[in-house]
Amino acid sequence: MNIRIKEVRITAKLTQDEFGKKIGISNTAVSKIEKGENNVSEQNILSICREFNISEEWLRTGNGEMVIELSRDKEITAWASKITRADFDNKFILDFVHTLSKLDESDWETLEKIAIMMKKKNPGKSQNLSKKETSQPYMLNAAHERTDIIPSQDGQAHDDAIMNDDSEWE
Repeated sequence: MNIRIKEVRITAKLTQDEFGKKIGISNTAVSKIEKGENNVSEQNILSICREFNISEEWLRTGNGEMVIELSRDKEITAWASKITRADFDNKFILDFVHTLSKLDESDWETLEKIAIMMKKKNPGKSQNLSKKETSQPYMLNAAHERTDIIPSQDGQAHDDAIMNDDSEWE
């Protein structure tokens, strides 16, 4: 089982320290388990299976597939459970999900349109909105729809002034 645990860690691209933190043990304990110097507790087995979506049968015996394929609903539920645990500390993800929870139907429709437009522009490619990896900047207009039109400097300054004017909210 020690070899399979190491395989899980390497597949997850984690150091022994990172892996240990995810299952609640020290990096020294992970090292000793991987070397076969320590036995794996029942709790560690269950933690590995839960945290990394690993088949318990595979982890214990090597039989079957390593990863359990989840339905979309179960995958979403597992992810939501993970990010709502008390020990989850990624502030960006928590803030982002909280913001998404505030969207109304029209906001979701706009996001769907943006996703469809992005997919059409680059079919089959994974989308990364980083300016480093895009030939043109992605822009949002006042109606929050993506455009591929690069405005003139005057047009951009005008739009920015409108977007930055909070006087109607004061």
